[in-house]
Amino acid sequence: MKKKYPNEFKFFDEEEKDLIESFERGEWKSIMTPELKKQYQEAARNTSSDYREDKIEALHLEVKEETVKKLKSRAKKQGIPYKELAASVLQKFVNNL
Repeated sequence: MKKKYPNEFKFFDEEEKDLIESFERGEWKSIMTPELKKQYQEAARNTSSDYREDKIEALHLEVKEETVKKLKSRAKKQGIPYKELAASVLQKFVNNL
């Protein structure tokens, strides 16, 4: 006979076990109404474009392999992703910093 919960699965406590088993028995009912769902979707739509202060645009560049190697090396020393470093350098350049 298969055990319902394998040995490696441990509950935090008896309350957690009771909650999980209650859910599995179908005793929980969703409170999501069509109106509430619509409200959440509208909030998500309004949030996604306002998530960042500045809009981000992708930029594809072709760069010599040696330049990318050096960029990755410097980024690693600073503990940041190399693309983030490249974006920072470009931003400083266009802002004359």
